[in-house]
Amino acid sequence: MVFVGSTTPSKVGSRLLEALKELCSFERQRSQLVVVNTDGWVSGGEAEELKVKLVCEVESEWVVGLQLSNELEPILGKLESKIKVLRLPASPAVRLRSRGERRDLRWQAYSKYLAGASILNLKAGRVKILGGKPSPGAILGLYGSDENFLGIGVVLVYNDRKGFLKILTPVKGFIDRIVVGEVLPDFTLKI
Repeated sequence: MVFVGSTTPSKVGSRLLEALKELCSFERQRSQLVVVNTDGWVSGGEAEELKVKLVCEVESEWVVGLQLSNELEPILGKLESKIKVLRLPASPAVRLRSRGERRDLRWQAYSKYLAGASILNLKAGRVKILGGKPSPGAILGLYGSDENFLGIGVVLVYNDRKGFLKILTPVKGFIDRIVVGEVLPDFTLKI
């Protein structure tokens, strides 16, 4: 896993591309087949551009587009001259969700992940903090001394003057590096 700092691809497009490129490269060393299941953001010029770049960056051989009608055609049409494209109908069981429903599902997933979490108090001087100031409610990528991604956490309190950071996380063990992501409004409301 690689932490990119947001669940919104439009906010972290370049980081997302680099992370997927790194993960695909790693998996190709271990596997004969690597499948990338992308997010559902496909409408609009930015989304189309990101998907086309993604396919090229990870050096895909095939793209399988699962579409309800023709919503992927702007992307698939641009890719047809570059790689093999297969169009398939999406399952009739697929249900479109509203933005609110998707937000609620994300909150449920975070809640489940953090269900067994504890509060860690860290000395800011002993942990490398990358990506900005850790504001309350910010999601964090937590890494060990071996550069391995350990999991995520949420900032509860950050006191720059006193040099301490209080986070909520299920991660156990030594945290060497923290990458600060976006502030999640749901956490600031519910913490």
